[in-house]
Amino acid sequence: TLRHASEILATMPGMDAALAAAELELVEVLVQLGDTEHADERLLVAQSRARASGAGSLVARVSGLRAAARALAGDATGAANLYREAADIASEAGDARAADSFRQKSNPRAA
Repeated sequence: TLRHASEILATMPGMDAALAAAELELVEVLVQLGDTEHADERLLVAQSRARASGAGSLVARVSGLRAAARALAGDATGAANLYREAADIASEAGDARAADSFRQKSNPRAA
């Protein structure tokens, strides 16, 4: 299972990025299923691991998924703020394409 694999990987040094990526795959499925409660829980774990890995693009992806979960939960303001955060982080990480995508999502009326 994902949990067992995560426990094994967690014992290995330098696996934070791999663990964060695995958590994000799970979160994407939960968000697509509309399970925002469990997605939020897993996002906290993914966010911690992404930050520990130092991979800015992963941190931006976490913020983007948090924004999508907030939007699905009906929190447009919270979603917009998180999309702006994701855009800033992606920009700092040098991922201009993701930054532009997150900026567009932060202002749906402009799209």
